[in-house]
Amino acid sequence: MQGASQDEDMLLEALELMAKDNDLINAIDSEQATGDPEQLHTIMKHYRAQFGFDRLELILSDGHRHTFFIDSKTGEPTTSKTVDTEPVAITDKSNSGIVVGDNRLSIASVVPVWLKGVLIGNLRAFRDIDDQRAEQLQEMINAEIAFHDGKRVVASSLAELKDPSLNLEKILDEDAVLMTLNNRPYIIYNYPLNHATAGFLIALDRSPVLAANRTVQRTLLMIAIGVMTIAVILGVIISRSIAKPLGSIVAN
Repeated sequence: MQGASQDEDMLLEALELMAKDNDLINAIDSEQATGDPEQLHTIMKHYRAQFGFDRLELILSDGHRHTFFIDSKTGEPTTSKTVDTEPVAITDKSNSGIVVGDNRLSIASVVPVWLKGVLIGNLRAFRDIDDQRAEQLQEMINAEIAFHDGKRVVASSLAELKDPSLNLEKILDEDAVLMTLNNRPYIIYNYPLNHATAGFLIALDRSPVLAANRTVQRTLLMIAIGVMTIAVILGVIISRSIAKPLGSIVAN
């Protein structure tokens, strides 16, 4: 999907810019030397807010993880520093894609962080695909849109598409499905994302098409009635024109 691809590119560009920031690299070096993360957290908070990441992580090769996000309950910026019991594998290549976790779908990117030619960790950024994102896309394409993780719809511009009773399995098994949502007729198409199971649905309102069909049907009916009327009138005229000469012949 073009919107998701653009977000992936934007995330990568932002992270690559951060990974080259000497202030950030020096702050990481200082935190590792002193154990004081204040300077590092100040810079990371700034970047999270500047680029609008839903979640920003710095994962270091020693297992320390610094996470910056917005608390879903308070709406306040939150920071956490943890140590992974099993260190996460650090990659030396930039990458991005769709990830599924915690009943949400996110666009994620990762870039390596180097210090004096040594790989010391990764920066990871996440942008959640939520209802707000779906509504923005709906305005762009003028059709309802929903994102799913293969089992359930996790974000949608139309509330009815998130109804637990929605038969997502049936929709995914068909090329197109006719369905009534919010008392309106829709045709729903499913498309894959850059993920093994995740994808998105596009629901097109069929009301204008059905209304146009009814208009065409009414027009065709009126034309048929008009043709029949003309045919009857012509029949009468022709029969009279024939009847008069025949009457003259009979009279003679």
